[in-house]
Amino acid sequence: MLSYVSGAFDRFRTPPATREDQNIRRLMLQTALAGVVNGGIATFLPIFLVRLGATPVTVSLLTALPALLTILFSLPAGALVARWTRLVPPSARWYYGLRFCYLAVAIVGLLDPTWAPALIIVIWGLSAVPSTFANTAWYSVLAEAVSPRRRPAVNGVRWALLGLISAASVAAFGQLLETLPFPGNYLLVFVLSFAAGILNVWFYSQIEIPDRPFPPVSPSPLPLRAQAAEL
Repeated sequence: MLSYVSGAFDRFRTPPATREDQNIRRLMLQTALAGVVNGGIATFLPIFLVRLGATPVTVSLLTALPALLTILFSLPAGALVARWTRLVPPSARWYYGLRFCYLAVAIVGLLDPTWAPALIIVIWGLSAVPSTFANTAWYSVLAEAVSPRRRPAVNGVRWALLGLISAASVAAFGQLLETLPFPGNYLLVFVLSFAAGILNVWFYSQIEIPDRPFPPVSPSPLPLRAQAAEL
């Protein structure tokens, strides 16, 4: 009798979450927090530079300089990531470096506005270096974290969630900027973006994927004299 009752309850018991289910939850939380970052510092930093008196050329470097550094570091990043046997821990460290650039921007915003824009441009440009290394590993992490069968649905929900949270964050931060005095209002937005970014990386660091095998060691080429002897 007891075994019958236990079996009946087992039908309604929630099955334990698989590693893939846990990874998907972490990806969703990571994506939601990325939406806060997009709606915060990524949206309002150009406006902050204009309020500080930055020239149009300076504001354009906010996009141009990170793009240039991304191009320069893409090939070295690919070569380095190819040697990693564990993808998540080292790429998470690069992501943390990127997030701390947000905090550095907020600190620089407290300094003299005559040269703060130039220093912010330098920090934002250098943030492309850790971003390039981390994003190079990201696609491999996603491929290992979610099976091909579930990946389209997961990515669809992630993109929808990112757009929704980004839009809500832009509206909320816009109201915050209207309420508080300048420049503290912008600096608070940047600090909140930093906090959301740190949580974003923490959830990313919890993703569990199998280790990759060590890359094969290519044989060293024979000296020219040895090659001639074989001929």
